[in-house]
Amino acid sequence: MSMENKTKTILVTGGAGYIGSHCVFALLEKGFRVAVFDNLSTGHLEIIKTLKKYDSLDFYKVDLCDDKKLEEAFNKVGHIDAVIHFAAYSQVAESVQNPQKYYKNNLIGSLNLFGQMLNNNIYKLVFSSTAATYGNPVFTPITENHPQNPINTYGKTKLFIENILKDYDKAYGLKSIKLRYFNVAGANSKGIIGEWHEPETHLIPNVLRSALGMQKEFCLFGTDYDTKDGTCVRDYVNVEDLIDAHLLALENLLSGGNSDEINLGTDEGSSVKEVFSACENATGKKIPLKICERREGDPPILIADNQKAKQVLNWTPKRTLQNSVESAYNWQNELFQGKFGNKKKLTIGIFNDSFYPMADGVISVVDNYARRLAKYAKVIVFVPKYFHKKYDDSQLPYKVVRCRSLNVPKMDYSLPLPKLDKKFLVRLNKYKLDIVHIHSPFTVGRAGLKYAINHNIPCVATMHTQFKQDFQKVVKFDRVAKRLNNQLIKLFNKCDECWAVNKEVARIYYEDYKYKCMPRVMNNATEMLLVDKKEAFETINELYNLKPDEKVFLFVGRINTLKNILFIADSIAKLKTLKPNFKFKMLYVGSGQDEDKLKERIKNLGIENETIMCGKITDRKLLAQHYSRADLMLFPSAYDASSIVQIEAASQKTPVVFLKNTATACMIEDDFNGYLSDFDVDAYAQKIFDIMKNEKLRKQVSENAFNTIYKTWDNAVDEAFAIYKELIDKKQLEMQEE
Repeated sequence: MSMENKTKTILVTGGAGYIGSHCVFALLEKGFRVAVFDNLSTGHLEIIKTLKKYDSLDFYKVDLCDDKKLEEAFNKVGHIDAVIHFAAYSQVAESVQNPQKYYKNNLIGSLNLFGQMLNNNIYKLVFSSTAATYGNPVFTPITENHPQNPINTYGKTKLFIENILKDYDKAYGLKSIKLRYFNVAGANSKGIIGEWHEPETHLIPNVLRSALGMQKEFCLFGTDYDTKDGTCVRDYVNVEDLIDAHLLALENLLSGGNSDEINLGTDEGSSVKEVFSACENATGKKIPLKICERREGDPPILIADNQKAKQVLNWTPKRTLQNSVESAYNWQNELFQGKFGNKKKLTIGIFNDSFYPMADGVISVVDNYARRLAKYAKVIVFVPKYFHKKYDDSQLPYKVVRCRSLNVPKMDYSLPLPKLDKKFLVRLNKYKLDIVHIHSPFTVGRAGLKYAINHNIPCVATMHTQFKQDFQKVVKFDRVAKRLNNQLIKLFNKCDECWAVNKEVARIYYEDYKYKCMPRVMNNATEMLLVDKKEAFETINELYNLKPDEKVFLFVGRINTLKNILFIADSIAKLKTLKPNFKFKMLYVGSGQDEDKLKERIKNLGIENETIMCGKITDRKLLAQHYSRADLMLFPSAYDASSIVQIEAASQKTPVVFLKNTATACMIEDDFNGYLSDFDVDAYAQKIFDIMKNEKLRKQVSENAFNTIYKTWDNAVDEAFAIYKELIDKKQLEMQEE
């Protein structure tokens, strides 16, 4: 470069991320002073620490959406010659599922940034845009004149920003070069930094992770496209080539160049099979491969025309696909071996006061978190040991550490005694946890919080239950129940962050229980996939000798009067009385302390022929088939905060009948994605009958439940892991400042 770099300061937003960090490295290598703004939501503090060997790097943890903090950061940096703007959320699928998150972060953050640039007389910007602004290709290779019709929220936010920059150029003289590209690949050729996403969604690192045993076989989506080998063709630009283009664009602007839009690509493209072959060549391994069905919306070919980049920037990509794959493999191997920055995998401690072989919703949540986190972290689950029931922990894909517990008569659960179990405490303190997540605020949960405080690591707590209801049932006195509940709130207030399982539970804890702030909402999910309905009907009909046209109602959960299981029996009996010609079966799936009470009520009501006690079902496919066979799930619980079973029902397109004004029904709109009834036996029975009379509406409600309530654990836990990392980085920064 021709300019005197040592006198110039470049601000890089998103400089702790994949592409941004490579840009920071290149700028530092060329002698620039670099300031990095990053909120570390997807970036990594370890990357910044690695680059900190350069004295000319300054890092500021700041969110662009916080304009006041952003202004303070600009003031601390002082004079800035130009900005390279990478900071943005960029997951296409997530942007469609959660557009508000993307519009808020990408647009408001960019507007705040541009405003501060103008306030500080900075008029030169290189903008990292995307070829996703083009949408489905009308022709390929795609030139800069191709119509821009983005088909996802991520692409739309980038196009909005491009248009904002055009207006800012006309009005304020802010010059910008907008760089559009599809796929970025590879890592720093010196092995210093590379691609590091959690979760990882990009093709090349996912293939390589399969080679390294970090995940199962690689799934190839579609082999029947109209391409050279039947698989999709994409344009993979090496990350160092890409950064060369960014620096050339920067030089252009610093030399007085005008605003422009430029594509970056290879002008050729590579098929998925070619990428897979390159990965096998780089690793020297046979990588497990699974051929899967096409994904909806995947265009056969996406290639960017790079002629304008050659003409305006004098840029031509130098590195091959094989170069990209080899550097990516070296980097992924560093991550896998835990060598990068002398940092091993995160070690996550999950604490709960119950566990297998007991069964409830919170145990299911803990298990699903642990299973998925174990893909990219070391996970240890701390729970009680049951003397009257054995369970083989070795079958689980994560470590389980158990403490002694005391059996409580007439109760489903035991009382864990971690304080009295010296062996447990020794084992707990042997582990070097990076973060603690407690799922119950009692004895084991308290042990987790104490560990986090003593070791100065973050602690997250999930608010699964309306505990005050539990206390009122046990102690009978509201004042005592309130006092006990307040003790739990004191514990939650000591945690770094608390998560509520839905917005109503968040409101209850903040407004009614007086938790210190509004908890973050982290909805529950399920691992269930939609089963074949025909097979489900055949299986369940044969299992219970049901007629093909017989209507089926279902309850799934603990057989506990807190769940209003007796209310269901009363309602079913009322339905039988009101509509004697209406034939149905009521299936209770589950076990619990009140089974005898329920059986006695069923007998007294004379509905034994209409009722089937199915017991606890541990086979997940069989349970899914129960949901699928049911016409309605009945869940009139006023106790549950956010039941997993309603999400499981939604996964099989089975609508649920709830009670009005209950926490677990807060996501339900009556006659849209579920049903709401008054807490009255006559009203509940009539509601069931009215639903079954309107089959067209019931089917639409079923579809809406599937689309609005069903959420997979993979997505939920990926989001949680990103928050874990953010909290860990925040705690480390606080310790450094001290």
